[in-house]
Parts: sequence; structure tokens; C-alpha cells
Amino acid sequence: MAEFTFMKNVLAAFGRGSVRLFRSNAGVSWQGDEVQRTAKVVVLENPRAIHGWPAGTADLVGWQSVTVTPEMVGRRVALFVAVETKSPRGRLTAAQRRFLAAVESAGGRACVARTLDDVAAALGPPGAPGPSAATRAGEPRGRPAVIGERRTRAL
Repeated sequence: MAEFTFMKNVLAAFGRGSVRLFRSNAGVSWQGDEVQRTAKVVVLENPRAIHGWPAGTADLVGWQSVTVTPEMVGRRVALFVAVETKSPRGRLTAAQRRFLAAVESAGGRACVARTLDDVAAALGPPGAPGPSAATRAGEPRGRPAVIGERRTRAL
């Protein structure tokens, strides 16, 4: 399955319940008044740069609502979630590795996913209520859950 098609499937499956994911576009695009258009060229007047997310940002970002432990007042909070979708042979760039690691080290949830099951392993099944924050209390921070790749390989 192509990476873009897979990403759309992840959005459809994990865009409700306790998880909300959104497409994040990285880089720069331009908008303005169109003067000329061909199959390969668009000419703009009054161009304005539109800056997206920085290089390396995961394809999908959002949050997962979880119930915190009683020691943490017992209220629900939203955790930042980053899902980097990859084709079966797709590889992470160094910038993508750094972004996922930063999300994890800040207390968010990050994963590399090649199948819907990979996303479910990191975030729980689609539409399921969010897990307790206590379920992550003993987990090491600073490394994203790399699913679909050998876990022994350093990020």
C-alpha cells in the first residue's frame, strides 16, 4: 500500500474516540494572485510564503485524551501524539527521528507505523477510551516506539 493511502487509512481509523489526528504538512508553500498557470508553472503576484511544520515533523499529529492517576487529581488531559506513517520499505530521516524522540521525551506519544495494527499497538484500538497515564509511568522516555522496524536498531 502506498504511504499516502496508508496515511489516509490511519486518519480514518484513528480520528475519533480518545485520539484526534491531523495531517501536518512540512515546508513552505506560496499563495497570492494567480497571473498565469501551465501544467508545470504557476505565476503569482503579491506572493506570500506559508510556512508549515518544520522538517522532520511527523505526518500525523494530534492528541490522545487520557485519565490521569488519582495522584494527579484524576482529571483528563490531552497528550500530544505524533504518528509517522511509512510504507513497508520507507525509512525515517534523521530529522523525523529527532522529532519523534522530542515528542516522547516531552511526555507525548510517538510512533512509526506501517499498518493500522502498529498505530493500535502505540495508541490503543480505534475509538477506544484513552489509557491511564499510569500505564506509561515506568516506560523509558526519549525513544519513540518504532513499530515495524527492528527495535534493536538505534534511532
